[in-house]
This record gives sequence, C-alpha cells and structure tokens, in this order.
Amino acid sequence: MGGVDEYWLYRKSAGESDYGEPMIRLPFENGAESVTCFSDDDVQGGRYAYKLEGVVILKDSGGNDVPIKSKAAEIEIEVPASLGTIRGSVKSAIDERPVEGAVISATPIDDQVGLKSVNIPSNSYGMFEFVLPADVRYDVKISKDGYMDVQYNNVSVPADEVINIETVLQIPSEYEGQRGNATGRIVNALTGGGVQGVAINVRRNMNASENEQVVKSAITDGYGNFALNELPTGNYTAEAKTDGFIPLYFNFVCIGGRNVSIGDKPITPTLSSDQIRIVLSWGADPRDLDSHLAMGSTHLYYGNRNAAGISLDTDNVTGYGPETITINTNEAAAGVYNYYVYLYSGSGSIGSSQTKVRVYSGDTLVKEYNAPSSFSERTWNVFSIDTRAKQITDSASPLSRSSRSLGGNNAEVQMILEDIATTKKRMMCSTTKSSNKKQMFLRILMMLRTLECMSNEFIAGA
Repeated sequence: MGGVDEYWLYRKSAGESDYGEPMIRLPFENGAESVTCFSDDDVQGGRYAYKLEGVVILKDSGGNDVPIKSKAAEIEIEVPASLGTIRGSVKSAIDERPVEGAVISATPIDDQVGLKSVNIPSNSYGMFEFVLPADVRYDVKISKDGYMDVQYNNVSVPADEVINIETVLQIPSEYEGQRGNATGRIVNALTGGGVQGVAINVRRNMNASENEQVVKSAITDGYGNFALNELPTGNYTAEAKTDGFIPLYFNFVCIGGRNVSIGDKPITPTLSSDQIRIVLSWGADPRDLDSHLAMGSTHLYYGNRNAAGISLDTDNVTGYGPETITINTNEAAAGVYNYYVYLYSGSGSIGSSQTKVRVYSGDTLVKEYNAPSSFSERTWNVFSIDTRAKQITDSASPLSRSSRSLGGNNAEVQMILEDIATTKKRMMCSTTKSSNKKQMFLRILMMLRTLECMSNEFIAGA
C-alpha cells in the first residue's frame, strides 16, 4: 500500500461521544517535510479531544477517489480559560551582550492545568516570550552551553497581563566554582540617604522566596553600605529588612575574582493605609530618569514637586535613583492619574538600565514593573491609578523594533503535550491572543521520511 496522501483532523469536546465530520484536511506530500498549522477560532476554556487520521487516496474502477483511513491517533488537551505573558531577555553578565539560543524553560509550580515544562529559545536579541495559562506560578530556567544555568523563581502570570521579568545576566561557565565580592548601598526612598542597620540576607537564584536557605548575611553601616565577600559565583536574591521599613528584595550577580557593584537600592518607610508610594530605580546610566504623575492640569515632576496631597519626595540626577512620589489618597484630587518615566539625559536607554517601578501601600508591595530590556523610547507609560478606588491599570507601552520582531502579542509559543502512547507522533499545542480574540493552534509535525501505511496503520512523528 502507498504512503499517506493527507491527514484528517477531528475535534470534540470532552462530553461528546462522536467526532462527527473532520474539521480540516491537511495535504501531505510523500517524501517531503510537512509542517502545518490550523487555527481553531473562538475555543472557550475546557477540555477537548483531537483525532488525527492518515488517509490514502485510491482510485476505483471508475477513476473516483476512494479514501482509505488508517489507524487514528488521539490526544486530549486542556484549553486554558485565560492567558498571560512572561517576557524577558538574557545577557552575558560580563559584557551585557545578548545571549542567543539560550533554552528558556517555564515550569508550573501550581499544577492546576497538568502542564509540563515549556521550552523556547532566546532570539538574536537575547529575548524570549511565553504565552501561558494564567493565574499559575512558574519557575523559569535559563540554560546555554558555555554558561552557568540560571533559575528565576516564582513568576506569577495574571490573566491578560504581560509580565516583564528582570533581565537575566548569565555567567560564563569559566567562572563557576570561583568566589567573588559584591557591594552595594541601601538608601531611604524618601530622602536618598543611606539607611543604617539594615539586615541583608542572601539566597541562591533570582526572585527566591524568603523560605529558601540564607547563604550569606550582612548589616549596613552608618552610610547604608554593605559588603558580601567570598560569595560563590552565581545569581542571587537579596532581602533587605529593618524596623519601620517595608522589606526590599533585589537580584544581583556575583562573579569569581571580581568586585561587583550592586549600586543603590531604595527601601521605603512603612506607609499608612491611605497612602500610596511610587519608587523608581535604575542603573548607573542613563544618569537622569524622571518620574511624572499627571491628571488634567495637574502635573507632578521635577519642575513642580508638590500638588494637593501629592509630593515628589526625591529627584535623582546621578543614576540609580530613587525618584519617589507619595500620594495621600484622602487629600489628593479624586481621579485617574497617569504615571510615566521620561529619559531626561544620559547614555543608554530605559530598557538597558534595568529600570524598575515599585508601588507600595500600607506595609505592602502592591505592584512591580520592569521595563522591557528592548525598550528604546524616551517615555515609558507605566500605569494609571485611581486615587479613590486605589485601582492600578497597566498602560499599553509601545514596543521597540526588537520586541516587535517576536510578534508582539501575536507570538506563538509551543506547549509540549503528552506523547500518544500507541504511536511515535507528538502534537504541540500553542496559544495566542490577537485583538482580544482567543485562538488555539495545534501544530502537527510530520516526519521528513515518506510515511508508509502498513496494515492500515500509520506512524507519524516529530
């Protein structure tokens, strides 16, 4: 019997007994590789079964096509009710050049949807993007030959939001096993002055939780300075904690044989429940980023540092920050204010400087924003805030050219599903969001070799 001429694809919901008519027929040219995607529009959240049948088209005595079906391969998949996005980039910790071809794995911590790890490569800009089931926490691992592995833990993915994680600085393997030093300073977000007596606790991996083992500790001196000496090469999370301040967490690298400067890290005094504080921080360059908060004729920035119930507490022009705005919601004019960051002067860009915005209320970090590493515009629209409802809405910031090269919100991301036990075939499910319309893509990868039908069975593979 000859090779497969086409595939027929069927779908049914979990509660249906029969597949009915095929959704689509996928032509296959024997002896050639065939990679086909189809879109299943407006699929709602739920569980679905798909069946793939290889079909050989024969001719009867009258010259009419007679399809002969092979044995079917089936798979069940869970379509998430909502999606979110993790976006990030990988750079060398030595020269901050993009790391292309790193394998980025996202593994669900909360196994709510039965997903396995999702693997994608970083592109030529070192960038990556996952579109994943929302309301699930993920651990992200970055691997690349010639570099040490990096673990970025506890990434929460809210529905319909894009989470830009911090730029991952990957350390070349040649430094593994060596020890180095890291120094920094804890500053008061209200004044920019050093804070004495802050306990610094260090844990392995990026974004590590406070439940992880502490591997190094230090106390800040009278100027807020701290030193972490003889620390093994790697990526770390530091916790800065002292009475009267909200705990601060930040990531850093330590490189064997080197003294790494972490820079200034802002810690904010505890607030009352009717106060909101916005703290902007960044790297050494650009030297001057400005915080702006605006609503109608009210515009708070370095040239106008006070309005009713609102104050620009610090204005930094020499790098690192902080720039801090405090809102007393009971005194500020009611309404929706827009918060944005403007690059006033200096080399580099908002994206290249690990720019971060933290929003606090009471004794809690309410929201945290990392500028996309590719962001090259002078103005970063971060969020809007309703001062009465205390509701924060993320702004839709423009993407830079390199970010658009990923496909923006239409980027297709593969989620490897269970192998079908009776065949060598593997299906991949991808999800995408475009113009608020949910679609599900099922990618079918077929072998380069000619597929033969033997005893009315077929073998397909990836």
